[in-house]
Amino acid sequence: SVKLKQWMRKIKGFTLLEMVIVIVVLGIVASIAAPMIYTAAQASQAQSRLSDILGQARSAMIRMSRDLRNIRSTDASDLVMGASSLSLIDVNTDAIAYTLSSGNLLRNGQILAQGVSNLSFTYYDANAAVTAVNANVRYIKFSFTVTRNTISETFYNLIYVRNA
Repeated sequence: SVKLKQWMRKIKGFTLLEMVIVIVVLGIVASIAAPMIYTAAQASQAQSRLSDILGQARSAMIRMSRDLRNIRSTDASDLVMGASSLSLIDVNTDAIAYTLSSGNLLRNGQILAQGVSNLSFTYYDANAAVTAVNANVRYIKFSFTVTRNTISETFYNLIYVRNA
């Protein structure tokens, strides 16, 4: 029995109390770290959604700007002006139409951007006054709002019509 007690003292290890204390401390650390990790993950997802919105919007703006610069003329036959839609004939005689349908910004029926809640066109003459007369159009301003979950951003551009 004495030899057994001496042998037990030589064995290295943890007592049950030490193990319980370690588990409690790890639980406390985890309960502090979990909300921080969750917040960081949410911020990362929001940033990803914002990047997606910005990427789609930039592509749409570039495409629309290029098309509007290349209008063949501002005659009624080449430019059909609308407050929320626009149709044009470009210098290559291609017909192009921009519309908003079911939250999608469409170019000739093809989706250019998704999650669009507003599309508007404003037409200006050489003196920067709003005009409704095709022959007087020198600038076209377009704007659209893209919304994803709680993130909403409005994009716009003012284009000088080259062939006006």
